[in-house]
Amino acid sequence: MMPLREIVLLFALGGGGDAEELRVLAERFGATPSVEALNDLHRRLPALQEADRRPDQAAAAPQESGQQEPPTPTPRESRQEEAPSIDFSWLEIYPRLGLASFSSKYHVKPSVCFGVAARAPMPWLSPDSNPHGEYFGLFAEVDVSVIRRNIFPKLDKDSGPVFMVGFGIDYTIYRSESWLLMVEAGAHYVNFGGITDLTNGLTPMFGIIGGISVSRGMSLSLSPEIEYPKTGDYIMMITLGLVWEF
Repeated sequence: MMPLREIVLLFALGGGGDAEELRVLAERFGATPSVEALNDLHRRLPALQEADRRPDQAAAAPQESGQQEPPTPTPRESRQEEAPSIDFSWLEIYPRLGLASFSSKYHVKPSVCFGVAARAPMPWLSPDSNPHGEYFGLFAEVDVSVIRRNIFPKLDKDSGPVFMVGFGIDYTIYRSESWLLMVEAGAHYVNFGGITDLTNGLTPMFGIIGGISVSRGMSLSLSPEIEYPKTGDYIMMITLGLVWEF
């Protein structure tokens, strides 16, 4: 029966312990086990190793519970930390060509106009629900139109280039991989180049930009704009252009 008792004792002492405890239990069963052999068995049993690790984990738990994780920033705080005021990495260039139509007070027939516009989004104005969305942008543009005034008697200077330099804010109503729709509002400084009876000045302007993608990073745009140099006067431009995305 001694071998059977030693086998039973082997499994009973598999939980490990110090050498003195193992000797006491061995004497109770009338056997003399090998302490090193039992410790080796203890190391080989995964369940017993897991039981040994539990007290260490329980002791470490209070320390971990005492450590507080940093608070998660709100979308607005994250946007303020990460998003630039103007994101020039999404700069768009709009070279364009079209017609400029003048109110009857100018006595000017529709004239060819051409120019270029640049736009960049302003992420810090995006709503909290979509902090990385593109909604508002900043634009600047320069347009030139060559006109001739049809007035009799003939004016001292009845023709010449008209320069229009504008800036303002736009809002993206819809943008996808294929379509684009924006509205814009700002101001134009109109310089009539010394043409008789026309006064230079700053005027309000409003416009719409519609676009359709023709290739990756390039779209075709249609841009009607109107500005009001004086009460009752207006200059309307309708241009067709390309949108290059950088």
